[in-house]
Amino acid sequence: MMKKKLSLLLILACILSLCAGSALAEIKESEIEDRVYDLIEEHTEYTRDQLRTGQIIWATNTHCWAMSAFLIDCPEDMEGLFSVNLDKEGNLLGEMRVPHKISVQVQLAYQLSACFNNEDCYLRLAEWKAKWSARSDELSLDDMHPFDRSMFELGITKPAEGSIPYEEAYQNAQTYLAQIPNWNESISALYYLHISCYHTPADIGKPVYFFKFHVEYDDSDALTSHFGEHYPAEVSLMVGAQDGSLVEIPIQDLVPTQFRHFDTLIRTEEVLEYVRNNTP
Repeated sequence: MMKKKLSLLLILACILSLCAGSALAEIKESEIEDRVYDLIEEHTEYTRDQLRTGQIIWATNTHCWAMSAFLIDCPEDMEGLFSVNLDKEGNLLGEMRVPHKISVQVQLAYQLSACFNNEDCYLRLAEWKAKWSARSDELSLDDMHPFDRSMFELGITKPAEGSIPYEEAYQNAQTYLAQIPNWNESISALYYLHISCYHTPADIGKPVYFFKFHVEYDDSDALTSHFGEHYPAEVSLMVGAQDGSLVEIPIQDLVPTQFRHFDTLIRTEEVLEYVRNNTP
């Protein structure tokens, strides 16, 4: 009987030892990057020096580590994203997402999206339009997303000769923003530039610098304190490219927002109705 008890105790000790060893085997966050790159090199033809790390997060909903990486020199006709999930021990979960070919329409859309949230957005958009206009024989307007098609047909260019400099137009936009009723410079400073664009809206008939500002959500408490619950989430305005004037009333999209992100740039019928209803 004593021998049986000792045997059981030894078995139990071994099990506990294995459990402890398993717990110690959990991968550390500092080891995730190396582990993912090892897996990428093991399962694909890519090497670490071709990639840059995106994000590393612990996904609380799926209880796994997730890391993204990108091809440094990604061909234009490919999406260069890697996405890899690991369990707590560093084992690969599911299939890794790897770069793949994308259609011409998707290339156009990706490159358009990359223009926004940049100080030189207006130049990037002009270059995007010029590039894809030159490749128009590869495009099918019917296959484009309606927004991409609207942007492609918007007539975006670089500022024409005789236009005021972009920097002057931007300063004017900041001034007009602070002059909106119930606004001031402290409030306008809580908004960042999302889009800038030089074009000639069909209903305006003259070139403008378009600016769209978006709220910094970290400052939503300050905005709620100033405006109330329905504060402006986005504000768009146009500055005349020839004289620097405010072309029409600024368009404020209050929380909860009624416009899609780009409606005020492509000037949908809902936006035009807003302007008509709010112009003194």
